[in-house]
Amino acid sequence: MDKKIISILISIFFLGFVKSGYIHSQIFSDDDGKCTNMLIGSFALEGTCIDSLILSCSLDLSSVIAWKYENSDCLGDPIGNQSYTTGGCVFSSSMFECTDQIYLPQNVNSIITVRHNSTEEECLDYKQGLVQLSYIKTSQCTPNVIKPNKYSFIQTCDESSITQVNYQSINCKPSTKTNSNSSPLPNNNCMNSTDYLSSYQFCYIPNF
Repeated sequence: MDKKIISILISIFFLGFVKSGYIHSQIFSDDDGKCTNMLIGSFALEGTCIDSLILSCSLDLSSVIAWKYENSDCLGDPIGNQSYTTGGCVFSSSMFECTDQIYLPQNVNSIITVRHNSTEEECLDYKQGLVQLSYIKTSQCTPNVIKPNKYSFIQTCDESSITQVNYQSINCKPSTKTNSNSSPLPNNNCMNSTDYLSSYQFCYIPNF
């Protein structure tokens, strides 16, 4: 099937299964308070437990509240909370918004990871039980999560694989390139939904 047709079908597919009530968070590489170079984004279903956190929007949608729990299933009372202002650049490199739509970058391929709490029978159909959709823009220098001030990498993707090139520098300087590795796509990781969230990872190719 033609790549452009595939990308159109994916776009229609996303519009078809999203629900209302998502927290959209973005992280940017610049720290000047302008939030112009986006690296990573995530849409999390409001009011759902994800990694010991429950996110919710204020009634006037002016802020996002993250409730922290002691256990992974968010049972019992929260042990703390943090509020984030929506609609602007916060902490110099982050943005938050409350939305009823999922939309993805259209100027570059993105690596998409969908997390869901579907039953074992539903797991292959990752649209069931959607909890979180995360995306990473490809073809850009990204800081290493563990040592962001020392290492970096560039990822690319197509329908069949993700390729990551690693660098021993913070700005992907060509002379510091160390190695590259590839992982097959799509990657469907079905988990026991009573304990863990299943995930499905693939390459989103927009219709240029």
